[in-house]
Amino acid sequence: VIRQELPEGLVGPDNRRTVEQNIGTLAQGESRTVTFNLKAERGGTYNLATNMEGATAPVKSTITVGEPVLQVKVNAPERDYINADIPCEITVTNTGDYPAMNTMLQFSAEARGAAITAADTGRTSTSVANQWSLGTIEPKQSRTVKANLRSASPGTVRAAFTATAHCAKQVAATAQTELRGVPALLLEGVDQVDPVRIEARNLYDEVTKAQEKYA
Repeated sequence: VIRQELPEGLVGPDNRRTVEQNIGTLAQGESRTVTFNLKAERGGTYNLATNMEGATAPVKSTITVGEPVLQVKVNAPERDYINADIPCEITVTNTGDYPAMNTMLQFSAEARGAAITAADTGRTSTSVANQWSLGTIEPKQSRTVKANLRSASPGTVRAAFTATAHCAKQVAATAQTELRGVPALLLEGVDQVDPVRIEARNLYDEVTKAQEKYA
């Protein structure tokens, strides 16, 4: 019987802390290979001591488990205008010691009609996906997405960016931008005589001034 006591941070099937296997009788010169499927709850170095009935001493071994750790930073203006492209720069960094594979960046916004377009690809995030694939990010490396946020409604837009990767914990960062309307004057005039002859003078009345509401 091969028995393995697992250190804190490693678990076997059904989250057991001890795994064992009965390999039966071994004839002289015969060998048998046993595989234990373990799961690491966190990165680190684990020292193992495998015991076998009849052995004079446990067999020692070391397992080193790497872990990708993601970090998201967002750079966006505090104020801007409606119906204009608002530049945003989102940087995803792998601060861990193992590659972050299948890294995805997802976008969501607390504003009706808000949309974001990746400036480097021109691809707009859809209402279904709202995400971009960043591929594999190596340890201590970063991937940056330059995007444009746009909304037709004045007020505060809170944009959230969430990053995920294989075997990495999900992380998120937010940005907040106050959107204002554009102040504009509208002048209207009605001519008294129409058509107006060349070089002739004419009067325009009922001139009105209108100003669009803006935040």
